[in-house]
Amino acid sequence: MGFLSKLFGRKTGADWTEIADEKRAHFAKHLGEPTDSVIFSPLPFQFGGMVNLWVFPNKIPGAILTTMQLVAPGRTDQKKGPLGKYELAMAVKEDLSTVEQLQAESDNPDSSLNLVRRLITAISGYSQMAVLQPGETAELPTEDPEEPSIYLLFDTIIKPDNATLIGNDTLALLLIMKITKQDFVYKETHGGEALIKQLKEAKRYPYTQASQSQ
Repeated sequence: MGFLSKLFGRKTGADWTEIADEKRAHFAKHLGEPTDSVIFSPLPFQFGGMVNLWVFPNKIPGAILTTMQLVAPGRTDQKKGPLGKYELAMAVKEDLSTVEQLQAESDNPDSSLNLVRRLITAISGYSQMAVLQPGETAELPTEDPEEPSIYLLFDTIIKPDNATLIGNDTLALLLIMKITKQDFVYKETHGGEALIKQLKEAKRYPYTQASQSQ
């Protein structure tokens, strides 16, 4: 499907190259080294394509995928909240540590990886319209009215610190996790921290699975 591209070393402008390298190194301090391969959208996000993603396979069983391009030098369209500026992350249980494994998951339209790509792209656009905060949830209606809504939970993977990576701003990493309707209702009653604790105890956190029931 043409998602894979080794972008590092390709010169696409000094500012972008510098900031991408800084973000990648900053994330690697917390998540371990990423793979060399990037999940790449031939159509740029700003023109209606999907976001590009780094793949970090060394922090948890499976992989953490992070956006690359939501925070850039100068003005961004992202709504700034308590975390300051942030990129987004989602996690899958599948092993994506090799090009072959990544390609196989990319080629499967029903894979967790492709679900994550769609969701993280949608929320990337939504972050330009609303402030996203850890511990909060969201309900996304599907295009088919016969299909149930998709429920999401947000949490912080990397907190903002004093490192001025983007101009004079700090940089955080916000997790998106697909949850069930029952989880969503539980959070409404007990709060986000209680839900996160419950998900961790059930060993479901921080994963998003395509096969997860509503």
